[in-house]
Amino acid sequence: MLSFPLEILDCVELEELDLSSNRLTSVQVEIKRLEKIKILDLSHNPFEALLDESFGLENLEYLGLSTCGLERITESITRLSSRNSFKKLDLTGNNIPKIVKDKGYWGKLELRRAFDGRIYL
Repeated sequence: MLSFPLEILDCVELEELDLSSNRLTSVQVEIKRLEKIKILDLSHNPFEALLDESFGLENLEYLGLSTCGLERITESITRLSSRNSFKKLDLTGNNIPKIVKDKGYWGKLELRRAFDGRIYL
């Protein structure tokens, strides 16, 4: 299992973190310690699984998960969309068969998903 260096967690003032294309297979639960993160790009990593606890980032505005080999959206990613600060979720290039965008969870979120060229609303 390959994950990001834990030294990153010492950067408590960090607002943007680009971990794309690093062959990561997991995201540690400890990432929640980066409370000021607004932009998190995890695109182009072959994740084996995304833990539901990994995305308790209160200030997150953008989450990039394009081309990660995902086949489903975890509950924590769905819950992110209900936060006022969260604006954009990029799921392009994954094998997610269908995303239902309902008002309860997805609200005003800009959702990008282009596996088959369509966004399900």
